[in-house]
Amino acid sequence: MPRWTHYGSVEELMSNPLQHLCDISKKAQQHSITQNGMEEAMDYLHKLHIGDTLVTSTWKTLFAAYRAELAKLFNRIGVTLDITSNELPFGRQDLTTPIHSEILTHFLSTSEDRLDLSSSNLGTPRLHRTVASPKPLLVDLTSTLSNLKTYSRVIRIAPEKQQFTYAQHNHIVSKILSSRPTPTLLPKMETLLIAPVTDLTPLDGVLSLHTIFDQSKQHMLKFARDPNADEDTSKSETFDPVETADKLGVNAITFQILQSKRNKLLKFEWKRVMSDVRDPGVFVSYLYARLCGCVLFLSSSLSMI
Repeated sequence: MPRWTHYGSVEELMSNPLQHLCDISKKAQQHSITQNGMEEAMDYLHKLHIGDTLVTSTWKTLFAAYRAELAKLFNRIGVTLDITSNELPFGRQDLTTPIHSEILTHFLSTSEDRLDLSSSNLGTPRLHRTVASPKPLLVDLTSTLSNLKTYSRVIRIAPEKQQFTYAQHNHIVSKILSSRPTPTLLPKMETLLIAPVTDLTPLDGVLSLHTIFDQSKQHMLKFARDPNADEDTSKSETFDPVETADKLGVNAITFQILQSKRNKLLKFEWKRVMSDVRDPGVFVSYLYARLCGCVLFLSSSLSMI
């Protein structure tokens, strides 16, 4: 086994692939690790099925891969983000974590290099390994999940990132909703997003995310059974469970961070949800892949509202 095992167990690496890519790259710079050493680390991560996009040691390629990961999520939910716009839930404040600050500084450096996920401005990351048809991240993570000894994931939120309100949460949700091209579907989607989370009460300082997701799934399935129930809704509109899962997932993650104002520890019981035979499948696959891959970005973004 390569010497990189001291950077974390399989469970720890699986908990947040993107975070550990950043951590390993940061440690490599601190210890002057050679290019060959970084490639060895990337090989190790790849063998653990951490993801389908692995980068070399330079910060430039790490930024490009980070940006591409954001594109995967936001392009799927139809959101166009221009990180230079003051109207979006982003700002230019410095973050407490140096690597976050460096990443955001890179994104905000020039108007030509702004983060516009709907265009071709993303650039082409120089990858350590190029695969013609890489497996989706959710496939790799879900298949590896069965080998883990623990199915619970605890997310720690720093104190400076715990001051959020429902107004801020709804502001982000409204930004997501406003990007939809079918106005007649907006009220139904807004209910789908906000209703499952407005009445939750954390118990004993721990909020179990399965409560949010269980309620969200019920709303999603109800919406799926009769997507054209409203008379003013066009019959041509169809229900896309993947898209809906994306929207619910973003909502659940933002609410998870929002609720950390009262709870330093947030726990999601993966084993219980994965064993739920009523689950539509794509929803859990999405949640596992995106919650692991994007919580780093969302926690950073929310702290700058």
